[in-house]
Amino acid sequence: MKIVFVCEGNTCRSPMAEALMRKRLQEVGVENVEVSSAGIWANDSSRPSENAVIVMKELFGLDISGHRSSILTLERIQGSDLVLTMTGEEAEFLRRVFPRERTKIYNIGEYATGEIVDVEDPFGGQKEVYERVANLLDNLVENLLSRLKR
Repeated sequence: MKIVFVCEGNTCRSPMAEALMRKRLQEVGVENVEVSSAGIWANDSSRPSENAVIVMKELFGLDISGHRSSILTLERIQGSDLVLTMTGEEAEFLRRVFPRERTKIYNIGEYATGEIVDVEDPFGGQKEVYERVANLLDNLVENLLSRLKR
């Protein structure tokens, strides 16, 4: 299975979700799931935001400093089994732009818990905002993994 996490710029939320999912998969010994991230409006090869790097290291011991942003493309969506966005609005946008791929596009909360959960964009915010977002993503990733294991 191939999962791509999507946000706007691919410098905060989606790389954080990607790293958390990789960690969870490794902890439970799942090897047949490929995880990546991309941005709807990303600049190719941007570094993750400084607070995202700091918070992921402090809260989870994860180093995302080597991440570089990438743009979400049709080919990337077609090559994925599941496309998980950070907001319901992003999911709806992608479903409109890529109608043939709509059955694999979900808001992360919608897929993981059955409810739309908008993960706020912490870009440019204080460290506390990034901490809140990281903890929410960790919870959603845990729910996502439980659903995938069913």
